[in-house]
Amino acid sequence: MLTTLFIADVTEARTLSNKPSVTYAYYHAHIKPKKQAPVGQPEGWRCTVCGYFYEGHELPADFVCPLCKHGPEAFEYVPAVTVKKKKGFICKVCGYFEEFDGDELPEDYTCPLCNHGRDDFEPAEM
Repeated sequence: MLTTLFIADVTEARTLSNKPSVTYAYYHAHIKPKKQAPVGQPEGWRCTVCGYFYEGHELPADFVCPLCKHGPEAFEYVPAVTVKKKKGFICKVCGYFEEFDGDELPEDYTCPLCNHGRDDFEPAEM
């Protein structure tokens, strides 16, 4: 395996752009899609051993998990999940979603990903 080591003295440096560079932290905060919450997950009980989900308000006292054969002591209650949709605008060019409560984006608004103006956004709910 060949390894190359570059050694240099910096003689000049200048800023090429004031835009933030796509570092690992910037990617995770602004670009990477967020995990979507489960839509309409019902109320029920989840087996802590294998993950089996029993749908219902009450778990029978004599219930046995059909996958791992553990009893009710291995189950935890999972409340129903309701998802509230967010209102905002989505970029028609790159798909970036900007959560916004108003009727229109500001005149000088530009997409933080693709730099297109507000004319390339349309109202959306997510």
